[in-house]
Amino acid sequence: MRNLIKISIVILGAALLGSVAYAKNDKRMNDLVWADDLVYDSLISGATFKKMPPAHSLDILYVVVNLEGQRPISDAAPGSGNYNGGRWWVHEVTLTELGLLMYGGGGMEITNADAILEGEQMGYFEIHPTETFFSCPLVGKGKPAE
Repeated sequence: MRNLIKISIVILGAALLGSVAYAKNDKRMNDLVWADDLVYDSLISGATFKKMPPAHSLDILYVVVNLEGQRPISDAAPGSGNYNGGRWWVHEVTLTELGLLMYGGGGMEITNADAILEGEQMGYFEIHPTETFFSCPLVGKGKPAE
């Protein structure tokens, strides 16, 4: 599963080749990440870290690996006091059997980190920190779900 996250990041980067470039190597991806019930655009830079940066300098990016259509969920958003600029530490989230009963029917996205943490306490999710760290800042104003 951890390789799935790394592969997803590579595929995401490849999908952006047609996007508008903002810096020499950065590409904007619209409606990419949920944070505090708003969906944000992101600049895909391809910057990764070989070893874990100090934990206090990272934002957690929850990647749900077995819920089709679910976008990643951040534990912080631009403008919040705990946002570190999109220096991500990926945490893999897997729906349990109970979670699949609750969320597996499709049509409903998880839109905030509190729901992930509460769902873990209720037995809906298992959360596993990975060794994947990268930079990909959230940009623009967040938008509510459509």
